[in-house]
Amino acid sequence: CTFFSFGINDDPSFDVQLAEEWHCRGFAGDPTVGHPSKLHDRVTFHNVGASMLSDNEERKIDKGGSEEWWTTSMPKLRYWLGVE
Repeated sequence: CTFFSFGINDDPSFDVQLAEEWHCRGFAGDPTVGHPSKLHDRVTFHNVGASMLSDNEERKIDKGGSEEWWTTSMPKLRYWLGVE
């Protein structure tokens, strides 16, 4: 199993639990916080957000500072990570 998790904020425990209990490989992302790139043997963190069809509420309140967020679409992210 493979999962993508966005908006993990300061708590990657859900992602780590999925890896532990279900032996899933995961890709966690949040452009507003920093984490080590390896959260677990099967979970990596990326400082990127998912593209939205409408404005992101956290972006509207300037969460993460004034710097531009890196965002991508799911198809592009899957290609970049080599996940089909």
